[in-house]
Amino acid sequence: MRKYDLLPYLKGNGNGQMYALQYNIAGRSGTQTIQTQVDGRLFYHVKDGQWERFYWDDEYIYRHADTSEAADRYYVQTKNGVPGCDWVRRHMHVGDEYHATPFVKHYWKATGHLRAEAQCSNILRLIAHHNKYTFESGITLSEVVELAWIVNGMPEEYYYYALGFGLVAWKQARHGWESYICEEISGRPDLEREIVEWLPDHPPLLYHKPSIVSTPGLMQVVSAALNVRTGPGTTHKQVWKLRQGTIIYAGAIEKVAIGNIWAGWGSGLWCAVKHKGTTYLRRVSDAEAELVPEKPFKLLRPKGYVTQLFAKNPDKYARFGLPGHEGLDFGTPVGTIVRALHDGVVYRVHLKDDNAYGIHVRTIHTFPNGKRYKIIRAHLRSVRVSVGDPVVRGQPLGEIGLTGNTTGPHDHVTVKEVGATAAGLTNFPGDQIDPALWIDL
Repeated sequence: MRKYDLLPYLKGNGNGQMYALQYNIAGRSGTQTIQTQVDGRLFYHVKDGQWERFYWDDEYIYRHADTSEAADRYYVQTKNGVPGCDWVRRHMHVGDEYHATPFVKHYWKATGHLRAEAQCSNILRLIAHHNKYTFESGITLSEVVELAWIVNGMPEEYYYYALGFGLVAWKQARHGWESYICEEISGRPDLEREIVEWLPDHPPLLYHKPSIVSTPGLMQVVSAALNVRTGPGTTHKQVWKLRQGTIIYAGAIEKVAIGNIWAGWGSGLWCAVKHKGTTYLRRVSDAEAELVPEKPFKLLRPKGYVTQLFAKNPDKYARFGLPGHEGLDFGTPVGTIVRALHDGVVYRVHLKDDNAYGIHVRTIHTFPNGKRYKIIRAHLRSVRVSVGDPVVRGQPLGEIGLTGNTTGPHDHVTVKEVGATAAGLTNFPGDQIDPALWIDL
């Protein structure tokens, strides 16, 4: 029995084929312009500007975010606290099912505030492959796969994906709602994707460890950044970029003893990754690449001007058992948005003005040096994240306020290197180190 690779059906052929869908949903009818857009390993089903974001690896197709839920809200799928969740296996026989359990978070578009969240169960079945399929509009397309969302053992919704197009039809079994391709469109500019401030273009995403890996799969890129292109040389189109410090999952790997290098001309791209002190070469894609000169790692600089440096005013902080100011202060007006300084996860949110920090957010991060760091952002008036939320560099965490011990509005930044006090790397009692090591002043 043939096994179908679903990826070329779901993401199209990358040329941005545009078409119109006729829809009849809940008493409403009309048309919607659709385009599947590819951005590296991300692809989007764009619907009059709103969109669903997918991505893939060798074994799975994943879903990340959907802004088409409603005009005023969107949702993000996560798994184990990381954005993105496996949605379906790439290769399936007709009749195969795949069961995923995403944790879905719904947000308001205007504020980025959490609206609702729930653990979900998602079962997809490959119902059929059609050599040709004629839709209600009379349009016939070649090579169409039919997937179904299964509820209580029965199909609840059907999805039709055509080779070279993407999603071309959908129907809801219980209510009879449906949409289907009614026109192929050419000669128009690409659809512009809706911009949602809280959804970055290239977030850190969950990937499964491929089954062929014989060594633990979570690796960290330690080489310089890599621009992945469709061919050798800078004249070829850039299709992907690996930033220094990006967390990836390894495919087939082999040990090398030559440090932080990259190689692979003619055999695909490999980059150097390190696991427990051992350096490996990891194949990334079949594209070729150019090396990007390495730049010193820095955190995002908070807005404002420096008003108090680390370790200053020891007499003032002695009553707290500290040898001086345990952070770095940036003077900035009340209401200024406080943004994440690096990719990480929220591990604590304090919403009461009952301590020295007042309302504050704590995040934990892994820097490119492989060490873990905790960052505190204090004296806020509001918070936009929850415990367990993954955050990306530049993502809003909250707004500057006047809570806690403060004589004026400022962004207080404390950086803790986990284990620094025990290792004798700082004379502060709680692992606090100078944030200026990582922030340009």
